[in-house]
Amino acid sequence: MRISKINLIIITILIILFLTFEIFPIYWIISNSFKSYKDIAFYPPKFIFTPSINNYIDAIQRSNFLYAIRDSAVASISSVILAVLFGSMAAYGIARLKVGGTGLLIFIISSRMLPIIILILPLYIIFTRLKLIDTYYSLIISYTTFLLSFVIWQMISFLKEVPKEIEEAAIIDGCNYWQIFFKIILPISKPGLIAVSIFSFLGAWNDYLFASILTGSKVLTAPVASSLFLTDRYVPWGPMAAACTMTMLPALIFILIVQKQMIKGLTMGAVKG
Repeated sequence: MRISKINLIIITILIILFLTFEIFPIYWIISNSFKSYKDIAFYPPKFIFTPSINNYIDAIQRSNFLYAIRDSAVASISSVILAVLFGSMAAYGIARLKVGGTGLLIFIISSRMLPIIILILPLYIIFTRLKLIDTYYSLIISYTTFLLSFVIWQMISFLKEVPKEIEEAAIIDGCNYWQIFFKIILPISKPGLIAVSIFSFLGAWNDYLFASILTGSKVLTAPVASSLFLTDRYVPWGPMAAACTMTMLPALIFILIVQKQMIKGLTMGAVKG
């Protein structure tokens, strides 16, 4: 079915409008991070200005923001590695070995519908009694727990695209299930693993709810550190914009590096034939 020229123009205009609404706030944050307070407060807004890195220096010196980036990286990367490793194992068991049956899969999917905020209080009590509050462990355990259902759900669809004949040939050659999983399934599912890892990383990296309650002075993630710039007397828009930009930058670089594998992974379970 061919699209007429008028419909194509309308679709293009709508896409441009949606992209403008999506990208402009990001541009505005980044541009404000290089502006002085006078330029930020100027009306009408200034689009041409003299850039400065003073806001970044202020953000780093005021709140040790680089340490917050480090804490976010440790918690996010550790939880993604654990969630992808154990989640892909569970997905293989459900998809291939039929572990738990349909009921287990429904339970995993339904757990994604549970409002996370209702679990904050019991988690806080548990981690307090275990003396894990304000440590990496509380964040890693929380992130891993809530990423597992997403990883399992997505990896099942990816694993269903892997031909069973490959596994049957490996069994004939004398491979056990562990060898099949690590030496055959994981390499074949690499695009899917990368796509799932990216979305899991973004979910952990951008988390504010868990980090704001389960951490304090010893461990402080970047989203929480960015919010600490807000006070009841003064809002340092420039340093706060610089902190938000530094928070976005690692995730953006990571996505740009693996974008090809990400696209391949997203289409891996979408087309069958």
